[in-house]
Amino acid sequence: MDDENVVGEELVLTPPDNDVEVSRRQNQATLVQVGTRWVTSDGRFHPDLAAKYVLDHARVQWVSVATLAKVFGGGNTKEGKRKVRRNMSMVFTLLLNHGEFLLYDVASKGRIEAVKLLDAKSDHERRAAVPQLDRMKQRHQITVDKYQKALDVIHFQDAV
Repeated sequence: MDDENVVGEELVLTPPDNDVEVSRRQNQATLVQVGTRWVTSDGRFHPDLAAKYVLDHARVQWVSVATLAKVFGGGNTKEGKRKVRRNMSMVFTLLLNHGEFLLYDVASKGRIEAVKLLDAKSDHERRAAVPQLDRMKQRHQITVDKYQKALDVIHFQDAV
Protein backbone atom coordinates (compact mmCIF):
# COMPACT_ATOMS: atom_id res chain seq x y z
CA MET A 1 0.00 0.00 0.00
CA ASP A 2 1.34 3.42 -0.92
CA ASP A 3 1.76 6.01 1.78
CA GLU A 4 0.31 8.60 -0.58
CA ASN A 5 -3.11 6.90 -0.72
CA VAL A 6 -3.58 6.58 3.09
CA VAL A 7 -6.12 9.04 4.41
CA GLY A 8 -6.63 9.74 8.10
CA GLU A 9 -4.65 8.66 11.11
CA GLU A 10 -3.58 5.25 12.24
CA LEU A 11 -5.70 3.81 15.04
CA VAL A 12 -3.65 2.40 17.87
CA LEU A 13 -5.47 0.18 20.36
CA THR A 14 -4.07 0.10 23.85
CA PRO A 15 -5.02 -2.34 26.59
CA PRO A 16 -7.21 -0.87 29.36
CA ASP A 17 -5.53 0.20 32.57
CA ASN A 18 -5.87 -2.37 35.30
CA ASP A 19 -6.26 0.42 37.84
CA VAL A 20 -9.55 1.61 36.31
CA GLU A 21 -12.55 -0.39 37.44
CA VAL A 22 -15.42 -0.47 35.01
CA SER A 23 -18.83 -0.99 36.53
CA ARG A 24 -21.80 -1.90 34.40
CA ARG A 25 -24.67 -0.77 36.50
CA GLN A 26 -28.00 -0.15 34.96
CA ASN A 27 -29.60 3.14 35.81
CA GLN A 28 -32.73 2.74 37.82
CA ALA A 29 -35.79 3.71 35.83
CA THR A 30 -38.13 6.23 37.38
CA LEU A 31 -41.49 7.76 36.66
CA VAL A 32 -41.10 11.14 34.99
CA GLN A 33 -43.83 13.69 34.48
CA VAL A 34 -43.94 15.00 30.93
CA GLY A 35 -46.51 17.76 30.72
CA THR A 36 -49.57 16.34 32.42
CA ARG A 37 -48.80 12.65 32.01
CA TRP A 38 -46.45 10.22 33.67
CA VAL A 39 -44.07 7.96 31.73
CA THR A 40 -41.14 5.73 32.60
CA SER A 41 -37.72 7.25 32.05
CA ASP A 42 -36.63 4.45 29.71
CA GLY A 43 -39.99 3.62 28.11
CA ARG A 44 -40.10 0.04 29.41
CA PHE A 45 -42.46 -1.77 31.74
CA HIS A 46 -41.14 -2.10 35.29
CA PRO A 47 -43.32 -4.06 37.72
CA ASP A 48 -41.97 -2.19 40.75
CA LEU A 49 -42.77 1.19 39.17
CA ALA A 50 -46.19 -0.07 38.11
CA ALA A 51 -46.87 -1.21 41.68
CA LYS A 52 -45.84 2.21 42.99
CA TYR A 53 -48.07 3.92 40.41
CA VAL A 54 -51.01 1.71 41.37
CA LEU A 55 -50.41 2.42 45.07
CA ASP A 56 -50.48 6.15 44.34
CA HIS A 57 -53.39 6.26 41.88
CA ALA A 58 -55.65 3.21 42.36
CA ARG A 59 -56.49 3.37 46.05
CA VAL A 60 -59.69 5.37 45.56
CA GLN A 61 -60.62 4.85 41.92
CA TRP A 62 -60.20 2.29 39.17
CA VAL A 63 -57.24 2.80 36.85
CA SER A 64 -57.86 1.56 33.32
CA VAL A 65 -55.46 -0.61 31.39
CA ALA A 66 -55.45 2.16 28.76
CA THR A 67 -54.08 4.60 31.34
CA LEU A 68 -51.44 2.10 32.46
CA ALA A 69 -50.54 1.49 28.81
CA LYS A 70 -49.98 5.22 28.32
CA VAL A 71 -47.59 5.26 31.27
CA PHE A 72 -45.82 1.92 30.87
CA GLY A 73 -46.53 0.78 27.32
CA GLY A 74 -45.62 3.84 25.32
CA GLY A 75 -49.19 4.65 24.35
CA ASN A 76 -52.79 3.56 24.37
CA THR A 77 -52.27 0.92 21.67
CA LYS A 78 -53.15 -2.74 21.43
CA GLU A 79 -49.52 -3.70 21.99
CA GLY A 80 -49.22 -1.35 24.97
CA LYS A 81 -52.33 -2.86 26.57
CA ARG A 82 -51.04 -6.40 25.90
CA LYS A 83 -47.77 -5.52 27.59
CA VAL A 84 -49.58 -4.19 30.66
CA ARG A 85 -51.97 -7.16 30.87
CA ARG A 86 -49.12 -9.62 30.42
CA ASN A 87 -47.19 -8.11 33.34
CA MET A 88 -50.10 -7.55 35.74
CA SER A 89 -49.38 -10.81 37.58
CA MET A 90 -45.97 -9.47 38.65
CA VAL A 91 -47.59 -6.28 39.92
CA PHE A 92 -50.20 -8.36 41.74
CA THR A 93 -47.45 -10.37 43.45
CA LEU A 94 -45.46 -7.28 44.44
CA LEU A 95 -48.52 -5.63 45.94
CA LEU A 96 -49.52 -8.85 47.69
CA ASN A 97 -46.07 -8.98 49.30
CA HIS A 98 -46.72 -5.44 50.58
CA GLY A 99 -50.04 -6.52 52.10
CA GLU A 100 -52.25 -5.03 49.39
CA PHE A 101 -54.73 -6.87 47.19
CA LEU A 102 -55.09 -5.81 43.56
CA LEU A 103 -58.62 -6.16 42.19
CA TYR A 104 -59.14 -6.75 38.48
CA ASP A 105 -62.13 -5.49 36.54
CA VAL A 106 -62.45 -8.23 33.95
CA ALA A 107 -64.39 -7.91 30.68
CA SER A 108 -66.56 -10.66 29.23
CA LYS A 109 -63.65 -12.28 27.37
CA GLY A 110 -61.56 -12.50 30.53
CA ARG A 111 -59.35 -9.50 29.74
CA ILE A 112 -58.33 -7.13 32.49
CA GLU A 113 -59.87 -3.73 31.78
CA ALA A 114 -59.01 -1.86 34.99
CA VAL A 115 -57.32 -2.37 38.36
CA LYS A 116 -57.89 -1.04 41.87
CA LEU A 117 -56.55 -1.71 45.33
CA LEU A 118 -58.95 -3.47 47.66
CA ASP A 119 -60.83 -1.10 49.95
CA ALA A 120 -61.38 -2.77 53.33
CA LYS A 121 -64.55 -0.76 53.91
CA SER A 122 -66.25 -1.84 50.70
CA ASP A 123 -68.28 -5.04 51.03
CA HIS A 124 -68.73 -5.18 47.26
CA GLU A 125 -64.96 -5.18 46.65
CA ARG A 126 -64.28 -7.78 49.33
CA ARG A 127 -66.95 -10.05 47.85
CA ALA A 128 -65.40 -9.59 44.39
CA ALA A 129 -61.91 -10.50 45.62
CA VAL A 130 -62.61 -14.15 46.51
CA PRO A 131 -64.07 -15.17 43.10
CA GLN A 132 -61.15 -13.39 41.43
CA LEU A 133 -58.75 -15.49 43.51
CA ASP A 134 -60.63 -18.68 42.69
CA ARG A 135 -60.54 -17.82 39.00
CA MET A 136 -56.80 -17.16 39.18
CA LYS A 137 -56.28 -20.47 40.96
CA GLN A 138 -58.32 -22.40 38.37
CA ARG A 139 -56.30 -20.83 35.55
CA HIS A 140 -53.03 -21.62 37.37
CA GLN A 141 -52.15 -17.93 37.54
CA ILE A 142 -51.41 -18.08 41.26
CA THR A 143 -49.64 -20.57 43.50
CA VAL A 144 -51.21 -22.12 46.57
CA ASP A 145 -48.92 -20.04 48.81
CA LYS A 146 -49.92 -16.80 47.08
CA TYR A 147 -53.56 -17.88 47.23
CA GLN A 148 -53.33 -18.37 51.00
CA LYS A 149 -51.45 -15.11 51.45
CA ALA A 150 -54.12 -13.27 49.43
CA LEU A 151 -56.89 -14.79 51.54
CA ASP A 152 -55.00 -13.69 54.65
CA VAL A 153 -54.74 -10.14 53.26
CA ILE A 154 -58.46 -10.06 52.44
CA HIS A 155 -59.46 -11.41 55.86
CA PHE A 156 -56.99 -9.12 57.63
CA GLN A 157 -58.48 -6.14 55.84
CA ASP A 158 -61.92 -7.55 56.63
CA ALA A 159 -61.07 -7.48 60.36
CA VAL A 160 -59.84 -3.88 60.16
